[in-house]
Amino acid sequence: MLKRRLLPALFLAALLSEARAKTENWIEVRSQHFVIAANSGEKQARHVADQFERMRSVFHRAFPKLHGDSGSPIVVLAIKDEKEFRALEPEAY
Repeated sequence: MLKRRLLPALFLAALLSEARAKTENWIEVRSQHFVIAANSGEKQARHVADQFERMRSVFHRAFPKLHGDSGSPIVVLAIKDEKEFRALEPEAY
């Protein structure tokens, strides 16, 4: 279980450290169940957070007996365009 949580966290840390090396501004937006790290501006990051909360709500209503909350928020990396994504994407991926 620890391995399952640690690997995505390490991947995200590597991506964010790479992103910090650039001169772009990254922001963090939090919602009830998600943390959005974005380089697309606060308005877009809040929109992404809202969309994830809505989808979570849809799944929660569709599968009421499924208890998927881990107790900690899910981290979402929201990149503004494909060019930026390609720059952060690992070559082995």
